[in-house]
Amino acid sequence: MIAYGVLVILLVTALALALGRWPVDLVALTVLLVLVLTGILTPAESLQGFAAPVTIIVAGTYMIGMGLRRAGVGTVVATVLVRLAGTDERRIIFALTLVAAFLSAFLANLAVFALMLPATLTLAERYHLRPGKVLLPLAIACNVGGLLTLLGATPNLAASSLLVQAGYAPLDLFALTPVALPATLFAALYLSLVTPRFLPSGELRRPSRPTFAQIAHDYGLERGLQLLRVRQHSSLIGRPLRELHLREAYGVSILEIQRGHRRISPPSPDDTLMPNDIIVVEGRPGGVAQLVAQHTLEPLGRWSLERVARQLPEDVVMAEVLIPPRSPLAGRTPAEVNLRARFGIHVIALLREGQAQTEEVRTTRLRVGDSLLVEGPRHGIRRAVEEGWLIAAHYLEEEPGAQPTGRLWIALTIVLGMIVSVGINLWPLEIGMLLAVLLLVATGCLKPYEMYRVVHWRTVIMIAALLPLGTAMEKSGAAALLGAFLNTLFGPWGENALISGFFLSTLLLTQVLSNTAVAVLMTPVALSLATTYRVSPYPFVLAIVFGSSASFLTPLTDALNITVRDQGGYRFWDYVLAAGPIVLLFWLLLLR
Repeated sequence: MIAYGVLVILLVTALALALGRWPVDLVALTVLLVLVLTGILTPAESLQGFAAPVTIIVAGTYMIGMGLRRAGVGTVVATVLVRLAGTDERRIIFALTLVAAFLSAFLANLAVFALMLPATLTLAERYHLRPGKVLLPLAIACNVGGLLTLLGATPNLAASSLLVQAGYAPLDLFALTPVALPATLFAALYLSLVTPRFLPSGELRRPSRPTFAQIAHDYGLERGLQLLRVRQHSSLIGRPLRELHLREAYGVSILEIQRGHRRISPPSPDDTLMPNDIIVVEGRPGGVAQLVAQHTLEPLGRWSLERVARQLPEDVVMAEVLIPPRSPLAGRTPAEVNLRARFGIHVIALLREGQAQTEEVRTTRLRVGDSLLVEGPRHGIRRAVEEGWLIAAHYLEEEPGAQPTGRLWIALTIVLGMIVSVGINLWPLEIGMLLAVLLLVATGCLKPYEMYRVVHWRTVIMIAALLPLGTAMEKSGAAALLGAFLNTLFGPWGENALISGFFLSTLLLTQVLSNTAVAVLMTPVALSLATTYRVSPYPFVLAIVFGSSASFLTPLTDALNITVRDQGGYRFWDYVLAAGPIVLLFWLLLLR
């Protein structure tokens, strides 16, 4: 009876996930709680998924992907693609799919897609490529490449984790490669030579974000910000900025102090100036000229707003913010509330009813709906937003990795070292992953505040909470019942028929359920069948892994397919025609 109860729980879980009305992590945690409250699992058994290496590995793949993205790998890839393939659309698609597949072999496909999408859109814009011909091949390549190694996709890791729980050896890092490699090569050829004949052209749309030039124009800063050198005998030396009253006397604000290789941005009221400091100031030209003449400063020219923003330290940003209703700033001045001391935020300019104001902003009473151009620490602006003082409209910064950085080769070396060390069994995969993440943070390739922000925590929690369901299926006999059913249905026709049965079952389920959830639900069935009939479980587990990862056959559940649908202008059958031959090859290669 317990076995049938677990099957009912399994059915309800599948239905809840398929309906998509509730978050997947909430569904998984509810199932976990039900299994404990009904006594099917002990509390210790229910928490095994959170201690499983797969949870660390999945989170780590997202973090490592962000580290590579910040280092500018995506931009470099775009440049290399053009050098290798020229500007011919089909050659670019061929090279793009191979590169995306290779990266997906070692990183989560979502992370690779996030890395490659900006580069792909840049290529489409620069070389007049049709986005509909390029985006779906990119999404499919990321999915197919995720099967090249154990690292590439969460169903691979989940199935391997369940093998270990059942007492079997885990899947080898390259256990999937014999099937995935020929499928990847075929996919690159098919997607570049055949699919452009029937895929729609699509429409190139980029997120609408104001440029630096637009912001500078709107806020009256077209003339830029001025650089001044503090000469040896300047009267400004040695006095705290709060005592200089530069805004009141000259209408000038100091946005940054450059002292050798050190940048103080924005400076605090207690900071003092030293000889040869270079200061970046904002203010009316007459006021700046008067300041220079009276305090022995040397003009060094102007900087555009864009150049100033790009020179800011990593933890400091410029942002366009709004004054919301009920903000403590409404009806008060920045000076009254001591905005700089409270949040570290300096107000550069004000935009009210289309009129820009750069003078006396600190003493201007602000109104609801006012737009402010501010500079300050990222955490300070975030805290001001969380506490209801401001609404963040735009951060004036490039997308991470828009330009290659000096840490590019460091990031690549760290990731390559992780792959090699795991491949030669120097340490387990989860240890190699943790070490790579820590090294990326230590070398500045990945920022600590980004580590947790880039992880798809719902996916991680869903995996951790659903893994014990596999234990419940094995413990209760539910997996044995399903295994016996599949064996009765396909077993008489031989092992290839049984492999085909598992592949087809998971292929159909993954079109309405998460591919990871399908792998977690079906792997215990394969393990039970292997135990009952004393055969190797690995052919059936591979069928489940490839079948569950073939969610890219339709646009129903695959996140990448859903993401590219609007820009590509794709119809349902475009996905089936583009992915169908690749999925069919999966099945043929799995047969013995």
